[in-house]
Amino acid sequence: VETAIPAFIGYTEKADNLAPADLVNIPKRITALVEFEQFFGRGPAPEVTEVNIDSNNNFVSAKVNNRFYMYDALRMFYANGGGDCFIVSIGKSESTTTISDAAFTTGLTALEKEDAPTILLFPDAVNLNDGALATVQQAALTQCANLQDRVGLFDVKQNDPLGANFRNNIG
Repeated sequence: VETAIPAFIGYTEKADNLAPADLVNIPKRITALVEFEQFFGRGPAPEVTEVNIDSNNNFVSAKVNNRFYMYDALRMFYANGGGDCFIVSIGKSESTTTISDAAFTTGLTALEKEDAPTILLFPDAVNLNDGALATVQQAALTQCANLQDRVGLFDVKQNDPLGANFRNNIG
């Protein structure tokens, strides 16, 4: 019996079941990465902003810019033995210029009707500003408190390594 069924809420390449975008803000249970790709597509192509080579023209490092982590989060989930999970697409990553806390809270509200999810995750929310990120995390905590059957797993921003902003903003 599964004891933990995560729900990933974020931006996807598509959200198509029977018609284009008919899965936006509709929780969809999947069992494998291939199902994610079928309904929600793949991740955006990485944007390489800088490549460093040494004096012998050997690769040393590269800077890659990415604002959307949903696909990579799912890849890692299944690479580490993941099973059933829920996906809530809150919009297309390709056409999204501004990541919105309102989109995350709308997706979270859609998930409230599902009984099976036990862990709430927001891979793309880390790109929100501190106040908007706190709004999403507080909404998730409120849902956890109200339903008493799930927990939230929250990211702390890279520029907040000790979690001071997280602790001050979470409420």
